[in-house]
Amino acid sequence: MLHFSRLLLCLISFFVLTLPSSAFQMQPVGTEYDRKLAKLDESKAERLLEKIVDKGAQRFLEPVHEEITQRIYECNEDWGDKPSCAKQKLAPNAVIDGARWNDNPPFMVNNDFTLPNGKKIESTCVNETIKLPRKSNCWMEVFKTSSEMAQKRFFTNRNGVMLNRSHFGDMQFLHSMASRAGDRAQDTKLSIMMWAEFAFKVAIDKIPASTMLKDVPVKGFEKLFPGQVATVENLFLMGDETYRGSALRDFAFGTLLHMVQDSFSESHVSRDLSTQGAVCNCPYTDRSPAKIDKFLVYSAQEAKEHKTEDVYDALRNDAVKYSPNVIDVGKVLRRLYNEQNKDWEVVRKYLDECVFDLKDAGAEADGGKFETN
Repeated sequence: MLHFSRLLLCLISFFVLTLPSSAFQMQPVGTEYDRKLAKLDESKAERLLEKIVDKGAQRFLEPVHEEITQRIYECNEDWGDKPSCAKQKLAPNAVIDGARWNDNPPFMVNNDFTLPNGKKIESTCVNETIKLPRKSNCWMEVFKTSSEMAQKRFFTNRNGVMLNRSHFGDMQFLHSMASRAGDRAQDTKLSIMMWAEFAFKVAIDKIPASTMLKDVPVKGFEKLFPGQVATVENLFLMGDETYRGSALRDFAFGTLLHMVQDSFSESHVSRDLSTQGAVCNCPYTDRSPAKIDKFLVYSAQEAKEHKTEDVYDALRNDAVKYSPNVIDVGKVLRRLYNEQNKDWEVVRKYLDECVFDLKDAGAEADGGKFETN
């Protein structure tokens, strides 16, 4: 146990210093099932995280996605110096863990898998579910080498796994980011809307958990996992028993919330504040958030500059600066999800015409004000 604790402490330290495109931070404590397999309960994981803070890591992984989501579910605590809603139990656990999935998706590697630097991965990582805090040494090997090669490699279904695809490759839309410099805003938006349709239709049981990924009836989705023999449940849970059955619907909704939440991080999306509050003809709201100038791309940014928008202080400032803000938008989505007659077309209209409304469809992605020198 001592060896494992040291390993996890090193891993989380690395996670704090290098994690790129999780715009608002989260805590990699895993589900109850994950912690059971890792022989680590939540309180022990949190104590390890506190040790890092005690050692001077001021920009620690604050539970910001958790804070946002609990506020969406009606936590009304005042905005203080530290997150005050994150530990509340107002949002379903499945929604919270679904919102964490975008940053920490489970994946597996086979005997033929090589790390991005060309080295073989440890044999103990093969044919095992890798997800923090489980198999944390394997997670670190894949993430660290992917981070080091991110300027030279672009990760897709052909040469990557979910972890490096979502942070450094073709699935960065899970964080409302463009995949490459020069990507047009309309193309990034198409990917975002594709995932939104998929996640919401899983959430309302229009796409059953047993659906094979290759058969998901959403335009463009088949390109993400061509020829892969896996189901929707496999993608989200990969053996985790916690949210099998109807709870997977809330889990899928959580992944949608995460993507939308990240679109309000200024290191991910540039929005024109002068346009906010425009008329939005959708249920539960009559105002739009600020229009999108352009989507940003991590590979064109300085990591330290990017991270200034990751923390709780940025969320607190943005909550005042934006109107409607990330919490207002989340509440609209929650009400649309909770309706008796759930309708993707109503949600699509809200996301398309209000939340992800573009000023210029052809605007090209770059690093914004966080660009490398």
